[in-house]
Parts: sequence; C-alpha cells; structure tokens
Amino acid sequence: MNLKPFLASTLAAGIVGNVIDTVVQGSVFTGMYYAKLPQLFRQDMNVPMLIFGDFVAAAVLVWFYQMVRSSFGVGWMNGARYGVCTGILTAFPLWIFMHMMFVGFPYALAWWLTIYSILWTAALGAITGLIHEKMN
Repeated sequence: MNLKPFLASTLAAGIVGNVIDTVVQGSVFTGMYYAKLPQLFRQDMNVPMLIFGDFVAAAVLVWFYQMVRSSFGVGWMNGARYGVCTGILTAFPLWIFMHMMFVGFPYALAWWLTIYSILWTAALGAITGLIHEKMN
C-alpha cells in the first residue's frame, strides 16, 4: 500500500464525504423522508460516530482503489468512474433490500438513497483519483 496517498486521500475524501452527508442527509432527506418517519429512524443518533463512519468508509474506498487502480487509472475522471462502479456494487442491493426487509421503509427512499450513494462514492472516487495522480 502506498501510505502517503492513502492517508491524504482518506482525509480529503472523509472531509468531503462528511460535508456532502451533512447537506444531503441532514437537510434534503430529512425534509423528504426522515422527519416524516420518526418511528423508522433513531432520533438520538451519535453524530461523532457518524462522522467517524464516513472517514472509515473513505478509508475502505481508498484502500480498495489502491488495489484496483490499474484497472481504472488515476485522475479525477477515472477515480469517479471507479466510485460509480463501487457505488453500484454496494448501494443498489443495500437500499433495495432495506425496502424489502423493513416495514415502512419507502420504496422511493430506497431509490433516492441508491442514487445518492452512487454519487457520493463517485465524488470520493474523483478526489481519490486526483490525489493519486498528483502524488505519483
């Protein structure tokens, strides 16, 4: 593993991921769904753990990018392409199964979260690809 680009990418992607989550999850989806479904979502979420979770997700995304970057290449566009592929592989089954498993989980929310997750991983992938291009 190339440690310097890994750490730089993880830090940058973690910050961007948290900013995006704050705006989208904290505002857009709250107004669309979360506020209307208090029985479905915890109202006492541990915000520091959510922030930490985004950094962990960023670290996993960057680690895997380093494993497969020869298939995608470096640069922001190749990183974004990697992020889209990663998002599709993880988000599509995850959110659709949430709708299928949990009573009251709206089908439309499952699709919104799928699309959001793919865009989120694309953004973090773009940052990762750009940093790896600049540092290699």
